[in-house]
Amino acid sequence: MAEDAILNVFRGDKDGGKMVEYRVPMVPGMVVLDAVHSVQAMHSPDLAVRWNCKAGKCGSCSAEVNGRPRLMCMDRMDQYPSGESVVVRPMKAFPVMKDLVTDVSWNYDVNRKIPAVLVAPEHFQDCFFGHLIFFRSIPSIPPAFPEAASIPVQSSRFSAG
Repeated sequence: MAEDAILNVFRGDKDGGKMVEYRVPMVPGMVVLDAVHSVQAMHSPDLAVRWNCKAGKCGSCSAEVNGRPRLMCMDRMDQYPSGESVVVRPMKAFPVMKDLVTDVSWNYDVNRKIPAVLVAPEHFQDCFFGHLIFFRSIPSIPPAFPEAASIPVQSSRFSAG
């Protein structure tokens, strides 16, 4: 029989809440986000949690796990002592909306105030990787896709997520 993970999860909203204990079966390779999804599936389908990429890139699944800010999708359950509760709370830096979901609209407001970047063609690396654009920092590196040099770049907002 698989050992159970014990999660102590914040349930509430901006007006307050309480910590609720849940037990879910441990699975090899399980991360905190998997455990929270197990709580949703097995105990509390109304548990609010935000996530997107499950690859540690977007930051949507940010929470405080045992008092420390973490990406739940990258925080492995096997690093916590067996038989002890893992405490999952919303990030303290943002107002709580419901359960583990916080209001991060401030991030978007600030992002709108950041001016777009104009990239001069001579600084434009000749290759793309997803939506990241790499800039030449070492002149001796040859461009990966010479045909990309003809792509016009007017303005862009770069995102690492």
